[in-house]
Amino acid sequence: RQPRYQTALLLGLGLALLASSRPYEGVLLGMAVAVALIRWVTGPRRPRAAVLVKQVVLPIAILLMLTAGAMAYYNWRVYGSPTTLPYRTNRAAYAVSPYFLWQTPRPEPAYRHKVMRDFYVGLELTVFQHARTAGGFLEGGVRRLVTLPYFFFGATLSIPLLMLRRLFHDPRAYFLMAAAAVSFLGILAVAFMQPHYLAPATGLYYAILLLAMEHLQLYRLGAQRTGAFLVTVIPCVCVMLFVVQLVFLASSPKIDLPRTQVQHMLERLPGRQLAIVRYVPDHDSMDDWVYNAADIDSAKVVWAREMGGPADRELINYFNDRETWLVEPDRIPPKVTPYAP
Repeated sequence: RQPRYQTALLLGLGLALLASSRPYEGVLLGMAVAVALIRWVTGPRRPRAAVLVKQVVLPIAILLMLTAGAMAYYNWRVYGSPTTLPYRTNRAAYAVSPYFLWQTPRPEPAYRHKVMRDFYVGLELTVFQHARTAGGFLEGGVRRLVTLPYFFFGATLSIPLLMLRRLFHDPRAYFLMAAAAVSFLGILAVAFMQPHYLAPATGLYYAILLLAMEHLQLYRLGAQRTGAFLVTVIPCVCVMLFVVQLVFLASSPKIDLPRTQVQHMLERLPGRQLAIVRYVPDHDSMDDWVYNAADIDSAKVVWAREMGGPADRELINYFNDRETWLVEPDRIPPKVTPYAP
């Protein structure tokens, strides 16, 4: 309704969070917001330019400049360049498949471990190539259209979405629907997709849901106020299901994942430990056990993949102050024994 620096700071903070977490999906949402703001500042109820600059432009610009400076400093300290992003560094080192469908796969790097090649070439490249076909593109679009509502709403909260048709005649929903459409169309250009990638648009989806519930509340089945009954019951069911899950989790024995169990076991041992992991040839590349803390040398437990011969000896010599263990994740249960060359 009017420019306020508090609201502008909230907008800037949201953009800063998206820039440092999910930048692409954040850009999709930010584009829709930018269009709405441009319409506002050029419309008949636009604020005076001086007020707009002072209350909106300056707060957002200052906050985003601070964010850009902090991210550039982080990148410089970790990667040696203020413009080098962590994700790009990872993809340049290991990946063959690019992120977007119009891009071209890179030459295959020299992998030192079969499990790495199985993941980046055997799995990712196959998914990417399938997504670039007409059938794969259509299949991916349908799958995302089906899984996203279930992920964000579940079965109970999906009931109000039966009123979506009415939202097309509700002017309050036009911006929300357009922004949701831009976000969804944008992710169709991405080869790899998980529902939580669209987390930046969570508030957008729930705003649409609330408008749908408002229309549902007015729905009548004959003389019965069926919609009002459903709108009252749906939140109660959600709370009930939440409590049931809490009770179930509280009463269930806590069982860690196998790798976590081994990690905790090694952490309880005196001194520092080196875990060398040996996979079977057909090990599932999605179930990798080797990842480490940021400061590897200072970690209580360091994980590494077995390479055999001189390479393992070089690793053990480097970590000569550690007890060395052989971890075999594919045994049932996983086997941990003192390492013997």
